[in-house]
Amino acid sequence: MTAQQIIITEHYDQKIVMLEQAGRVIQCWPEMRPHIGEIHIARYAQIWPAYRRAIAVLENDMQVSVRLGAGKMPQTGDKAVITITAQPFDTKKPQAVIGAELAGRFVILRQSASQTVHLRPSKKQRDGTAQMAEADAGQIDARLKQIAEQLLPVFGGVEIILRRSAGRLADLSPLVDEARYLVTQFCSAIQTGAEFQPKATRILAEKILFGGFDAAGLAQIYAPDAPVSDVPAAEADTLFTQLDNAAGTQSESPSGAIFWAETTRAGMMIDCDGAQSGLAGQKLASMLVPEIMAFLRLRNPAGRIVIDFPYMGRQDQQTITETIHHHGAEDSQIADIFGFTRSGLFELVRRHGTPPLEQWWQTG
Repeated sequence: MTAQQIIITEHYDQKIVMLEQAGRVIQCWPEMRPHIGEIHIARYAQIWPAYRRAIAVLENDMQVSVRLGAGKMPQTGDKAVITITAQPFDTKKPQAVIGAELAGRFVILRQSASQTVHLRPSKKQRDGTAQMAEADAGQIDARLKQIAEQLLPVFGGVEIILRRSAGRLADLSPLVDEARYLVTQFCSAIQTGAEFQPKATRILAEKILFGGFDAAGLAQIYAPDAPVSDVPAAEADTLFTQLDNAAGTQSESPSGAIFWAETTRAGMMIDCDGAQSGLAGQKLASMLVPEIMAFLRLRNPAGRIVIDFPYMGRQDQQTITETIHHHGAEDSQIADIFGFTRSGLFELVRRHGTPPLEQWWQTG
């Protein structure tokens, strides 16, 4: 892989962090609050048991939407430890989960009551394994053991949840590098917040226990070994141009093939311009898939994404689906890929973490 670097710069007095590779911006983050990974003691203000959702209030009176677990339903006024998992998006509040945890692309570190280190696959990875033949499931178990040997010893009292994307890694070094970075941060969080596992009587007031990851910290989750450079805005013009182009509706691949992207409240629609290119459906799709997947990573939309490829046969559709899975594994927000619908449209869903590019980027 070509060497990557993390670039910190400013644009219209806004601090932004970009992950750059061979002169191309492959991902960017704005500096905004709350930081993802912030750990708070928060107070429940509203609870919706049917949806297992609650609104909680932080120490600065900010409201966040909390996903409740399967345990006992809390009461209004109760306090709990929560972790911010997503920044505000459009009219939606910041998102949070119960408990203290730090999440990366390959692993989630969660505080454990035990002083030993536990490694387990995520629910989606377990669901996939359950449908495999016994021999294949045995290979997964062997791989989990291999990963555990790479990660241990780390820090007592941490449960390591292996995300679905980690199961696709041939080389385990990216997973280990990310886990080490998160473990370092998690140790810092635990040392500064002795109330991670408090009894209810000890939670006396809303407070922040850990400051989470700023924009540079988020970039280092996905590229722990990348050097960090402060670049004056005047020297980042060519990179800013790439963000200008990504925030628009029309994109062009290096080969000259064009696709269009329109965002609605329901999701994003991408149309491949077959007439403009003059190429057959499968050839055009093969040419555009890497560009579209790179565009999604940079533009960072959340929710349903529908791609209208030119007509192609089932065998070609299967090839394109496999290619999208391959490129989708590079995305920081691992998408649920559903494939081609009966009408020939390709559908996938990306999760929300940081706001999409068009929400915060100001064009020049």
